[in-house]
Amino acid sequence: MQLLVSVRSSAEARVAAVAGADVVDAKEPAHGALGAVSPATLLEISARVPAGTGLSAAAGEGGPGELLAALEQVPLLPRRHAWLKFAVRGPVTPDAGEGMTAATAYLAGRPDHPRLVVGRYADESLDDVEEWIELAARAGVAGLLLDTRRKDAGSLLDVASVETLRHVRNAVAARGLWLGLAGRLSLDEVATVAAIGPDVIGVRGAACDGGRTGEVAAGRVRALVDALRRGSQPAARSATRSAVTTET
Repeated sequence: MQLLVSVRSSAEARVAAVAGADVVDAKEPAHGALGAVSPATLLEISARVPAGTGLSAAAGEGGPGELLAALEQVPLLPRRHAWLKFAVRGPVTPDAGEGMTAATAYLAGRPDHPRLVVGRYADESLDDVEEWIELAARAGVAGLLLDTRRKDAGSLLDVASVETLRHVRNAVAARGLWLGLAGRLSLDEVATVAAIGPDVIGVRGAACDGGRTGEVAAGRVRALVDALRRGSQPAARSATRSAVTTET
């Protein structure tokens, strides 16, 4: 199980990595739940993430027809197999499947070979999550991220029960994907979410002095690392753990 910390600058990236984050995630919180940083900032962040620490980047949100265009705006990265996250909104349709398939084919052809992570917002609906998992698996997506879009309406645990999240975890593992859980998680909630057994837990506000628009603080990241380790002790390791890589 890995802790992903979202950062908005190269300085924050260094703090997060040194304090023990498993994955450093480039994201601009002022632009939304999966707001992208500028291409220049992404390259600066990438340069500060050491070997052995994973790199990911938010690429935005939208309908399936907007996915490929968003990924094409991401610059070539100086390391291989980073994750690019995009929240695909809307219902399960053939167009959604085609959009994700086109996106994974495009990423496979890039020399840096980034991997696609599809985000879904748990505060909008989880009624069709199993259909999305099936669609994503057929399209060659690496992982599914459950997040919350509204950051003023509670955490992931306020909109999805532990039982629901465990069900999603099992469905994701059965289709060979990995699962990330995020959405305004507090320090106290990280241990609870870790016990569910996702592959990745993502945070921003809990890692910052001053909330999600503040600054990443080393002490907060270390406390989150400790909470994740405590919570993950009883969690069974899924068969998809090997898909989560820090390869450079």
